[in-house]
Amino acid sequence: MRMDENDKSEEAKKEAETEITDEDIEEDIKEEKQRRTLTEIGLSAAIILWWILFPTIGYLAINAITAILPTSAYILFIDFPLRDLAFLVLIIVLIALEIRYIYKSWGFISYRPPYVGLGVIWGKRKVKIVKKEGWILIADYFPFNYTVTLIKVQKIDKDFTFSDIRTKAKEEEKDSKLPSRSGALVEVDVSLTFIPDYKGKDAGERLKSYLNSGEAEGVINIIQDQIAEELRILGGKHDWEEYTFSATEIKRVLLEKLTGADINGAKDEKEKAKRQRKIEREIRISGARDVSDLGIRICRLNIGQIDLPKNSSMKKEADSLERERQKRQGDTIQMNFLEEQVRKFIALGLSPGEASDVVQTQLKMAGKNINTFRGLEGSKGKDGQSQGITPNIIAIVEDKVRTSKEKTKKKDEDEEENE
Repeated sequence: MRMDENDKSEEAKKEAETEITDEDIEEDIKEEKQRRTLTEIGLSAAIILWWILFPTIGYLAINAITAILPTSAYILFIDFPLRDLAFLVLIIVLIALEIRYIYKSWGFISYRPPYVGLGVIWGKRKVKIVKKEGWILIADYFPFNYTVTLIKVQKIDKDFTFSDIRTKAKEEEKDSKLPSRSGALVEVDVSLTFIPDYKGKDAGERLKSYLNSGEAEGVINIIQDQIAEELRILGGKHDWEEYTFSATEIKRVLLEKLTGADINGAKDEKEKAKRQRKIEREIRISGARDVSDLGIRICRLNIGQIDLPKNSSMKKEADSLERERQKRQGDTIQMNFLEEQVRKFIALGLSPGEASDVVQTQLKMAGKNINTFRGLEGSKGKDGQSQGITPNIIAIVEDKVRTSKEKTKKKDEDEEENE
């Protein structure tokens, strides 16, 4: 026992040492942001330095070129100051290029809707350069060829309806003369909200994965296939009635599939619920990272209605059976109420038939006036049975009264014998 306790304590210590806390994550994010900031500062400094060097080098080149030109030249018998004219033209070209460079070095990233920019240099994406909204410094020209790929980072909400989930056959169907190997089709509604992961310590890599996944449309298609696969697997474990009440199980399975959280691996239901609450809290606060390298964070996952397809024959049959069950339940409640009322009047000295007539009249089920029964006259029909009440209720009440009288009589006889 002591060895087991020591092993458990050592395992707990190792888990505590290896467990990644929120503070560790925040520290990693700060370090990554610092590295990205240094990269962006270095690139911006290089662009500004180019703004200074380009006109300087250009001016020196113009002087060198114009120095080898003659001072003047005759063109169409006109004496032009060739050197000065060439110098002036080249200076104008140099200034125009400088203005163009400075103009093309600025870009704007929209904030409505929100976008971020992933750096691209010479056609290659640079994961260490992630630009946020606002004015940014770029250089989409030689020798840098530096620009950004815009990525929309607005939350995306998607509602899925899966109507082809086949469940297993019910046990009574397996034992029937015509056994069925599969059960009914079930329709499941799933709502999902996600956002591109652009705030983490590896935001550049995550945004690159998001682009590789096809952005919003591609991610939705991939997630839809993943959810459908898990729902079909669960369909083979439950019949359709069990499946309609398995929303919690479905949600846990999908949380594991999308976020990688270990929920169903817990020992008991209490631990499963605890792990589920933990991942749901992460989803609400900052979003949970996906584990399929889609480059997104899951911000909401909700299981909607689980039922048979609306227009299916089985749905109509199930609704019909439910209405019949509720009707029978209501009839039972009504019968119990009538019986209770009849017994109250019997306790006051009325016969079962008379008591039944009074109760039915009170409920206005027989269309009679209660005043006609003050003397209990005319409460019998031609056949001698009570009007407005079924013979079954009368028989039940009379039987119970008779049984009660027999028990009372027997009790009195036993008391006399004892005396």
